[in-house]
Amino acid sequence: MKKWKIITLIVWLMLISLPILIGQLKSDEEVIYGGLFFNPIDGYSYFAKMQQGYAGEWTFQLPYSGQENEEVFLFTFYIVLGHITRILGLSIPLVFHLFRIGIAILFFLSLEPLLKNFFRQENIFYKGAYVTLLFGGGLGWIYFLTGDLPIDFWVSEAFVFLSAIANPHFILTFLIMSWLLNSIFDNHFGYKAIVINIVLGFILVNISPFAALVIGFVQVIYILLDRGNIKGKIGNLFAYGLPVVIFALYQYYSIQHDPILKLWDEQNVTSTPGILNLIFGFSPMLVGVIILLFIHYKKGTKIPTKVTLLIIWLLFSFLMSYFPFNLQRRFLVGIFLPLSIVFWYLLNIYVANGKNNKKNFVPSLIISISLFSNLLILFGSVNALRNQDPIFFIEKNLVDTVDWMNNNIQQDSVVLTTVDSGLIVPALGNFRVVYGHPFESINAEVAEEFVNKFWSNKMTVEETDAFFKANNVDYILCEFDTTIQNCPEITNNFEIIFKSDDMALFQVAD
Repeated sequence: MKKWKIITLIVWLMLISLPILIGQLKSDEEVIYGGLFFNPIDGYSYFAKMQQGYAGEWTFQLPYSGQENEEVFLFTFYIVLGHITRILGLSIPLVFHLFRIGIAILFFLSLEPLLKNFFRQENIFYKGAYVTLLFGGGLGWIYFLTGDLPIDFWVSEAFVFLSAIANPHFILTFLIMSWLLNSIFDNHFGYKAIVINIVLGFILVNISPFAALVIGFVQVIYILLDRGNIKGKIGNLFAYGLPVVIFALYQYYSIQHDPILKLWDEQNVTSTPGILNLIFGFSPMLVGVIILLFIHYKKGTKIPTKVTLLIIWLLFSFLMSYFPFNLQRRFLVGIFLPLSIVFWYLLNIYVANGKNNKKNFVPSLIISISLFSNLLILFGSVNALRNQDPIFFIEKNLVDTVDWMNNNIQQDSVVLTTVDSGLIVPALGNFRVVYGHPFESINAEVAEEFVNKFWSNKMTVEETDAFFKANNVDYILCEFDTTIQNCPEITNNFEIIFKSDDMALFQVAD
């Protein structure tokens, strides 16, 4: 590996790892670092899924709802990670990050063979593609002036860097897409290629069904664009598509025929932000691609099939991301991969065919301005960790209480907690809560309203009884200010089975 790549890898690993160390160092006697530094709301939900595997489960149960769904194989990747955590005797956050960082290293290594399909030499454009793919974002740091949240600050599945700091399955999605693209371009055929397509297709549809759909579309288009070895390409497509179609249909059927999961799916709306937000979020490369394509069209420049394929991918994903469908934003998954490659390829041939004496200036400028958004994100996360922001740190007393629960009450019990603790408790133990997540709690807005009403002591006995029965409440975890009398009056009717400092656990009578 060349020196510049070694340096790039070291910087890559430092940026996606150092915040964890900062968080660990900021833990003290009162608060404990929760193990996340980006998008903790979803991060804790992945810990909760790992807790189910850690407890020995293989099927998924909604951890943020008191209503029980039927057994179903969803989020299998995280449930498997939970089993691995138990077998190795490690902590859930540690295994989560070991896989995240390990997969990020594999993605880094996958870029060299992929980019060699588009660049003949390791010039400034090759390096630009390499660096912006790993570290780049958009112009969200400018779009901030509108007061709207820029897309390149939160749509993790679309950007490599955000995926690498968010969770293992997002960066694994990019890795598998990179591997499959490379396999397509290198024309790998035969039994080995068939097995690889089956395995990668099965994994991809499990972790990101929309990514699996996008890559399937790319394979079909490549067959239409390049008619060479048509039989081998169709064989690979069939091998890839078989597990994708089977498991996608299984997931769809399982969700639509379970009233609880169907409600969960219907409220899981992921709309694409407005056009202006999208343009800023994917620029300067998006605008650059449009301008360069126009220039090359006017010049009559011949675009290779591989680049045309990626351009069609971009058009498909951007168009589908505004299709009237509640999960439309998911079509942006992995899109930074073709966008970066196409931009740097078009810029490379534009400069090579022209008389530009400043061929290093524009690439250097593009690289520089594409880093700002992610630098702001990292700065914000590190600053929040240094200040022990409650979203990243958990009160030690809550951790100790859930540890006691793990050893003394039945797994998968339903615990009524406050809204804030509802996010944390399933991440610390295999328990379910009435409300804890804006998307994974059934009828989330109503559930949140009822939970807040309960803790405000505004429920009648009859309302409380109906509320408990509807949500199968087994325990009440009360966090009081000065005395246990601060807990809702209804708790006087229940037995205290655990008490520590400002925490009390009540058992709800059958």
